[in-house]
Amino acid sequence: MLNDAPAQGVRKFIYIPVFIVCKMMGLEMVSAHKCFVQGLKSSGMAYAVIWLTAFF
Repeated sequence: MLNDAPAQGVRKFIYIPVFIVCKMMGLEMVSAHKCFVQGLKSSGMAYAVIWLTAFF
């Protein structure tokens, strides 16, 4: 998805990852979200990451 975004004309990527709590850090899904955020940060594309809180 991230690799295809520039080719599709995406100028800014806004990503809302899973709410992360310490008890969830070992889950593969949480690791995947963190990995995606790191890739987004290093992509060179304008981005925003919205980290949700427990109050939603």
